[in-house]
Amino acid sequence: ANVLIALTLPTCGAIIDYSSLRKKVVLYSFYGLWIGNFIQVFTSEGTWMISVVVQAALCSVCYMFHQASILAYLSEVVDDEEGLKHINASIRVWELGFMLGFTILAFILSTIMGLGVLGQATLAQALACFGSIPFFWVVIKDLGEREAKQERPKGQTLFVAGFTKIIKTYRYLSSDFPECRKMLIAAMFFESGNANIVNASIVLITNVLEVENPTMILLLIMVITVPGAAMAPTAQKIWGLKFSMIFVLSVNILASLLIIFWINSPESAKYVYVLGILYGIGIGSSYPIQRTLFLALAPYGQEAEMFGIWQCCCIILQWAPGLIFTYINEVTGSIISAICVIPAFHAMGLLIVLSINLEQGVEAHKATEHLRHKAVGVGGSTAKVGVE
Repeated sequence: ANVLIALTLPTCGAIIDYSSLRKKVVLYSFYGLWIGNFIQVFTSEGTWMISVVVQAALCSVCYMFHQASILAYLSEVVDDEEGLKHINASIRVWELGFMLGFTILAFILSTIMGLGVLGQATLAQALACFGSIPFFWVVIKDLGEREAKQERPKGQTLFVAGFTKIIKTYRYLSSDFPECRKMLIAAMFFESGNANIVNASIVLITNVLEVENPTMILLLIMVITVPGAAMAPTAQKIWGLKFSMIFVLSVNILASLLIIFWINSPESAKYVYVLGILYGIGIGSSYPIQRTLFLALAPYGQEAEMFGIWQCCCIILQWAPGLIFTYINEVTGSIISAICVIPAFHAMGLLIVLSINLEQGVEAHKATEHLRHKAVGVGGSTAKVGVE
C-alpha cells in the first residue's frame, strides 16, 4: 500500500496545482478516510480481512492525499522563517497531543466497559469517526478555494498533465534546486528509520529484555514526543535549520547505539526508559524540524506537488528496514544484530543532510518568492485560509 501511495502522491499534487481542486481534495479525502474508518467499526472475527483491505486501499490513500493537499497551505499562512518554525511545531504538538489523549480515552472507556481486543479496536474507530467531525469543520470553514497554480498544456487530460509534470519537476529540482533534492533523498532514509523504531523496540523489549508488558515504554515514548515537538522551534533558533536536523538524527542514532552496546539483556532492562525518552525526543522533534527545513529549500508555486513528492520520499522505503531486520534476525538469530539496520538508515540520512549547502538552497528558494500565494493577514488579499 505504501509503495502504491508513494507512486500516486506526486501526481496527485501536480493535478492539484494544475486545477482549482485543492479544497475539494481536502474535503473528499477526509470523506474517504471517514467512511473507511466507519466501515471498520463493524469489524468482526469473520470480516477482519475486509477491514485490512479497506485500511490499506482506502484509508491510507485518503490520509496521504489529505495531508499533501492541506499541508500545501502552509507557506501561505506564514510570512517568515520564524513563523514557519512555530506553525510546524504547533501542528505536531496538537497532533501528538490528540493522539495521546485519544489513546488514554479509548483505554479508559474500554476498561470501564470490559471490552476485549476486538471491542477496543471497534470502539477506537467509532471515537475517531465521530470525534473528528467538529474539528474538521473548524478547519474546513476557513480554507479558501485556490485557482490553478499552473496552466495545463493543451490537449492533455488533468491526469496526463499531472503525471508528465512530475518528470519535469524532478529534472527541475536536479538543475535548479539540488539542495532540495538532497533533502528529499535524505528523507527516504531517515523517515524509513523513524517509521520502524517502534516496531523494532517492541521486539527488543519483549524478546531480549523480557519485559512482559511494553505498554508503559510505548506510552512514555508517546508522552515525550509532545515536549519533543514543542522544543523544535527553540532547537532551530539555537542551532539553525540544518544543525537542528543533525541533532535530531544524532539523538535517534544514539538511542539505537545504546541498545546495541548497553541495553541488550534482561539485566539492563531497568534502563529501557532512557530509550523511551531519547526516542520520544527524536521522533517528536523530527517532523516539525524536517518540514521546516524542506520548506526552506523547496520552490514556491507548486506546493501541493512538492508536498506530494515529500510524502512519497518519506514512505517509499519504509518497508526496507523491517524486511532487512527480519532477514538478519532469521539468519543470525540475534535481534541486537538485526536492530543495527535502524541507525544505519538514520546514518545514511544524516550523511546526506550534512552535504546540504543551506545558504545556496535558501537563496534558490527565495528566488521563487514571486510565485508564492499569500493568504489574508500575510500580505495577500485572497480568500481566508485559517491564519490562526
